[in-house]
Amino acid sequence: MTDHPNYDKLLMPLQDVTASVETLLEGAFGRLMGDQREVLKRIHASAWALHTLILEVVTNLGIENIAKRPYLPQKFDNYLVPLHHDADNLLKGLDGPLTDEQHVAVDFIRMTGHLLRRYIDNLWLYSQLLHDLYHLDKQLTPLDRLIDPMQWSVTTNPVELEVFVPEKVPSVRVDVKLMQVAITQLVENAINNTQEGYIRVQADIEADAVVFRVVDTGCGISPSEQPHIFMPFFQGQSDKLGLGLGLPIAQKCLMLHSGTVQIKSEDQLTIATTRLPIK
Repeated sequence: MTDHPNYDKLLMPLQDVTASVETLLEGAFGRLMGDQREVLKRIHASAWALHTLILEVVTNLGIENIAKRPYLPQKFDNYLVPLHHDADNLLKGLDGPLTDEQHVAVDFIRMTGHLLRRYIDNLWLYSQLLHDLYHLDKQLTPLDRLIDPMQWSVTTNPVELEVFVPEKVPSVRVDVKLMQVAITQLVENAINNTQEGYIRVQADIEADAVVFRVVDTGCGISPSEQPHIFMPFFQGQSDKLGLGLGLPIAQKCLMLHSGTVQIKSEDQLTIATTRLPIK
């Protein structure tokens, strides 16, 4: 059990990026053109700058308090963008062709940049919610707009995704972004824990509430983990993707809408149920 982030999940990817760039610059995977070298040098500098920024935040502010410093998103962006944007341009061959080995190394840098982007975005939102710095913007919204598969990760595992939304359902007054985030976090949790089978996302009307359920055939939740799953930064297995903020974020998003979320394992299924009052 832990109540602080695994900082290795923020720092180790950056160290891996710098190591990959250094290997490329040394010519281990083939000769580089001049423009390619300059782009890789920029990525290298950005990765180390981001590493330094994260260490400064951890030491002087506490990573869970980043939303107290409104200037930090721009600083993070300055260092994150080259990791995925510049790497993507290299992959497109804008600065010259890559060998197969170079392509694999640069693609790793690009994917790592996107992964870190998700981590930082989750940290920022969690910090906003933790310190009541998020400004709600509730609007009357069709139910199907809250379930957006385009925001969900794509798994390479043999997992079937099923989405069921009734045709005739009432609109709800919600902050669209937060409710989309809440549902996405529950789906992402299922994706990260399901190796095969299916993930089913469905919406129903029960009495005076909209009920969302995410059902998966994943690894389930052990009895020892159950009391801790909504604790920030808790992860039953340290090698899982993410920082352990998905479920706490979903819970806080629902609480701001007078809603609830419950997760349990039964009959070899994991079921995440959220209830959102109809007002």
